[in-house]
Amino acid sequence: MRTILQNQSFADSDYLGIFSPRFRAKTGFPGAKVHDLVAQSGTEVVGFSPLFPEIARHQNIFLQGEFRQPGVLGACQDASETIGLGLDLKNLWADQTRSIFSNYFVARYGFWREWFELSEQIFAICERGDTPLAARLTAFVQHRDVKDRYQMKIFVVERLVNAMLEARNINADARFNFPFQRDLYNESGARRGKTPVDYGVLLLLDALKGQYVKTRQHGFLNLYRHHHSKNRALSLGAAQSDAAR
Repeated sequence: MRTILQNQSFADSDYLGIFSPRFRAKTGFPGAKVHDLVAQSGTEVVGFSPLFPEIARHQNIFLQGEFRQPGVLGACQDASETIGLGLDLKNLWADQTRSIFSNYFVARYGFWREWFELSEQIFAICERGDTPLAARLTAFVQHRDVKDRYQMKIFVVERLVNAMLEARNINADARFNFPFQRDLYNESGARRGKTPVDYGVLLLLDALKGQYVKTRQHGFLNLYRHHHSKNRALSLGAAQSDAAR
């Protein structure tokens, strides 16, 4: 991503997406479908996240990260303050329109240019290596059962798009291949001998979060917590396996 953004130039209105080779396996979207969905959207940011259950079951992407890799929340908070975003990540509520995984988004180049300026600040902190934040960002964290390959900065930068959406108070156009993701989710649970949470409950949880963010009516938040507490698997994190992430 850094090489492309350093060496290529685009008009601010151009759309750009930079995806990993696992994009289709994780989202079910072929390239032609992505082109069509972006053309239909016309919004500044279009999200193509995998792992919808992870979005629905957690208050926001930063707390989801803390659940999977302890320490991510604090690192994201410190990085947010250092680069001038100043968000209170622990208290954010975010539905699918503010939640993007794996950098799977397409955005106007003007958005990417701002993303790159912020990510370069994080990169410089890591390269200098002379602050406690640098030490946190370059520390190894466990991912996919591996303890010495992935540094914390990967998971912080992955969440930068979400921090930008919050700081700018804009929503992404969230595009999910729900039948594909539902089947992947159910198959993953079956392989591990677990009964997955009904997908309808996950959709309900995300909708309740979205209504709470929109209206700030605590009735929606109370309903979210009620349905969340009724499904023990949500608290245990019985989602897709790490191998699918």
